[in-house]
Amino acid sequence: MKNIQDILAECRDLAFDMQFTRSRKWLEENPKGVVVGYMPIYFPREIIHAAGGLPVGIFGGGDRKQIVKGDAYYQSYICHIPRSIIELALDKHLDHMSGFIFPSICDVIRNLSGIFKQHKIGKFVKYMDFPQNFLPEIGGTFYKEEMEHVLSYIHSINGETVTAEKLNNSIELYNKNRRLIEHIYDVRQEFPWRLSITDVYHIVRAGTVIPVEEHNAILEQVCEYIDGNVGEPQDKIKVVISGAFVNSLPLV
Repeated sequence: MKNIQDILAECRDLAFDMQFTRSRKWLEENPKGVVVGYMPIYFPREIIHAAGGLPVGIFGGGDRKQIVKGDAYYQSYICHIPRSIIELALDKHLDHMSGFIFPSICDVIRNLSGIFKQHKIGKFVKYMDFPQNFLPEIGGTFYKEEMEHVLSYIHSINGETVTAEKLNNSIELYNKNRRLIEHIYDVRQEFPWRLSITDVYHIVRAGTVIPVEEHNAILEQVCEYIDGNVGEPQDKIKVVISGAFVNSLPLV
């Protein structure tokens, strides 16, 4: 087991690695693999994993990437994340990725997917709509077809066919991942001094850029650490912030 400080430092480096070093290494280790970038809004990463791919979250450059080229594609009042993502792409930070998934969150992101297509960034670009009708025969069918579109793109690259066995294995791995993260939040809610919220952010975000198997191993070690009686109890006032940010904020 690694020292907890080494684990936290590793997660911090992974979380803000603008070169996506781990996914580049994974591709070297898996020449037939497919790295698929996705914006970190809900997306079923299991289908990428089951198809022999590595899903990688793209958060933009945050405060670590100056936007120069990106401003030529969007007005300055447009939110930071699409401008910084195109900046990353034009500076070749994403050139090892075979495809990109843009979940349907706003018109600006729809336009971003169009810019990627115009510049032929990656072998495929998918703007993925999600159903608004939840009837199985309507929304369910539509959602299934959207996921099949993604799988057909990957199949055209690596020839991989997704079976029920492969998909069930991927679902099991990601369900385990979610359970471990939930456990970390539960422990921290009762014992907030055992792990800072900044460390939690680094740990969770690191999981978006590495294989789920590796992240599960990290989470298990973190859980083992915080389940112990570590740290000094502190009487802190709890502050709850509710909502969603369109871009990562600088961490203090």
